[in-house]
Amino acid sequence: MSDLTEYLFRFLRPPNYKVDVNYYLPKFLAKDPEFNETQRVLSWEHERYQLKIIDFAKQLNPYTATWGLSDFEREYGLQRKFLYGHRRNLQRLGYKA
Repeated sequence: MSDLTEYLFRFLRPPNYKVDVNYYLPKFLAKDPEFNETQRVLSWEHERYQLKIIDFAKQLNPYTATWGLSDFEREYGLQRKFLYGHRRNLQRLGYKA
């Protein structure tokens, strides 16, 4: 993976980071159990969306793509008879299979 790509993924998602929307709210609001439970669910949803954005961004790069490899193969006219690693190498080199 290129240094720029690695930097962008770390920028989007620092290691061991969990979303907690309560961090941005006054502390007294977290004392209410119903409000706290709502914020916990919102944090979980925010976490899911953040991970989806990162996963989508990885599909734009052949070095990190998984389910997005088929788009690169269609663009370069490659056949889908190889494993991920070999498919990525062919795409990086721009070969037509």
